[in-house]
Amino acid sequence: MSKNLCITLFISFLGILRVSGNISGPRNKTDLFSVIFTENDLDTWDPPKELKKAFPYYWSGFDEDCRPIWVGELGKWDLSKYISKGESSLKAMQKLIHQGFYRLFVSINDTPPGCQPATQIAVIYDADGFNYNQVIHGQVISFFLNVFRVYIPLFLQYMESIYFVNTNFMFKGLVEVARPISGSLMERVEVYGPNKSLWLPKLLKKLPRDQLSPKYGGNKDFKPIKSYNY
Repeated sequence: MSKNLCITLFISFLGILRVSGNISGPRNKTDLFSVIFTENDLDTWDPPKELKKAFPYYWSGFDEDCRPIWVGELGKWDLSKYISKGESSLKAMQKLIHQGFYRLFVSINDTPPGCQPATQIAVIYDADGFNYNQVIHGQVISFFLNVFRVYIPLFLQYMESIYFVNTNFMFKGLVEVARPISGSLMERVEVYGPNKSLWLPKLLKKLPRDQLSPKYGGNKDFKPIKSYNY
């Protein structure tokens, strides 16, 4: 990663922490959701088919403590492509991602029979395919600023663990820039490179095999609880 990009991202993350202060104070779940999720159609809105295919994610299953496990195929998310298409494309992409976070966080209310209500979530972000062009666009950095500003309070409250897998040198650099200035959130983050033989055993120590796709060591007959890349 270039020195200039590192400096830009460092300044950006400082900005994230500064501007996120207005919503990061102690709040209960209801207050956080009322502040962040104000739209009344997030359960029913159907995004454009092109966007759904371009931003794949799914609800994979549950861990042994009945926490929902989600997977986001982050390396396929070409934000710059849809930002550069204009205002209407940008707004649709923003709403799709907002809807995705909404679905992720409300999934704690839908636990399997015999389980206590979940209070946290586990997420796998797959960075396979991530490249420099996905972050160099100035508007992409601004977009990430806003995402962190809005969602950091929910991450802190509800994320039990975040696993980044298949990361390349550039993606690891982005995470490392964020690590020293993101407080306790980064204590829940584990970052693994593209060598599956190294990260897969560690992942399977913490997440049940039968709740994961074969790509992450799961069973061949795996079916996600819900998929949103259709």
